[in-house]
Amino acid sequence: MDLQGVLLDRSGHVIAPALSIARVAFGMASEDAFLLRFADTEETVQDQSVEIEEIRQLAHVDDLTGLANRRALFKELERHVDLMRDGPHDGLSIFYLDLDDFKKVNDLAGHAAGDEMLCLVADCLKAVFAENGLAARLGGDEFVGLMQVPTEAEALEIANRLQVRMKRLGLKSGSRFFTIKGSIGICYLKQDFIAQARVKPIHILHQADKACLRGKAEGGSAVNVQAFDLEEEARSLELPTWQPEDLRMKDLFLHAMPIIALASKAILGSEILLRLKGEKELVCTPRALIASAERSGFMSQVDRWTLDQVLDAISISQQRRWFAVNLSMGALADDYLKDLLKSRLSSEPLLAGRLCLEISEKDYLRQPDLCEDFLRFVSELGCQTAIDDFAGHWPVLERLTELKVDWIKLDPTLSTFASAHDRKRMLLKRMIAAAHDLGIRVIAKNVEAEPELAFWQQLNVDAAQGFYVGRPEPWPEGNL
Repeated sequence: MDLQGVLLDRSGHVIAPALSIARVAFGMASEDAFLLRFADTEETVQDQSVEIEEIRQLAHVDDLTGLANRRALFKELERHVDLMRDGPHDGLSIFYLDLDDFKKVNDLAGHAAGDEMLCLVADCLKAVFAENGLAARLGGDEFVGLMQVPTEAEALEIANRLQVRMKRLGLKSGSRFFTIKGSIGICYLKQDFIAQARVKPIHILHQADKACLRGKAEGGSAVNVQAFDLEEEARSLELPTWQPEDLRMKDLFLHAMPIIALASKAILGSEILLRLKGEKELVCTPRALIASAERSGFMSQVDRWTLDQVLDAISISQQRRWFAVNLSMGALADDYLKDLLKSRLSSEPLLAGRLCLEISEKDYLRQPDLCEDFLRFVSELGCQTAIDDFAGHWPVLERLTELKVDWIKLDPTLSTFASAHDRKRMLLKRMIAAAHDLGIRVIAKNVEAEPELAFWQQLNVDAAQGFYVGRPEPWPEGNL
């Protein structure tokens, strides 16, 4: 009920001739607000209802991205649950998106660039969910999509569409170029389950968050689906006592994956991969291991240990095969690692030609000057160099014309991108030809079947690695 009156000072003089107090309801009494309005005319007082509606709209919108906010999400989720209890409906899917490595955008380019990236991600969610669902921002770099879909398979397809859109995002800030990926957790609820169980919106969101966290633990950029099943929850196993944060050097050992020349099928070299010993390998994937080491700031130490092991092993080998080691961003600025390389390779210069040091395209985009300085440093020592997970972003392409790089390793998604489209395949073939013109050789990654190998051969790729070519084996035993 609205109240009206006048505002007086202590002496009883009228300060405001018209005062109204109106309750603005947001769904729950504890969240309601009150609007105090001073007006000089009856006309202005009557405009109060317009202002109340504007405030109500703003209270349900995230002011940065224009998406629904947390309050609006819970209100809509509750509405969907009530509808599904009342009658037959499609299943309900909640998509929990947590961005990977978003902090680096803020740290390297500032919060204005971070806000711009959040808005770009929000546009992706709008494109996927706006027509038949709801897109919301919970806060920070966490987003939620809500949509009614008939099956889990369709929910998974929607999540994959969102990831494809996000892979196309790019943000330029000065000399840096940022891309973004995210882990998506899906909680899928069937209509008959909702009709029987008293499920609260907060519990549904929690289940989607748990699925998202599984993707984070796998190393990020993953999609996990979880059906809300109370019996399954009761049967769930205890979490392993060992977590990636407990990483120690004694837990690590190395594998080597062969890289073959497509023309001769001869082994050119091997990529060195990190693995965990014993039972720990069963509870932590390699991606999760690396992601955890990077989050804890431990990755540059892991890189130093790996390089030391590789140099020790190849120094006693008589073979001419080379070995590729992928380095983290932290390692590129690590003076201890540079000293290690300079000391070892100065005393044994023939080792340098058998060492190929890789930097990911993502890191190159974010810190181009740091990456270029490091590539020049190791090239002068005589090492081979490579850009890993290369997807053809222009800021990297244009710099390759002035920088000595021996190899580029293609992002595995490029085969999916181009294999079914003649024009896209033509573009990819031109890019590979351009690399050859610059004296750069090209490696295809994650080759797992004969058709993939044939596809890359048609595009004149120089070399390949993947399970079809050769699986990783413990190293250095017999693999030198």
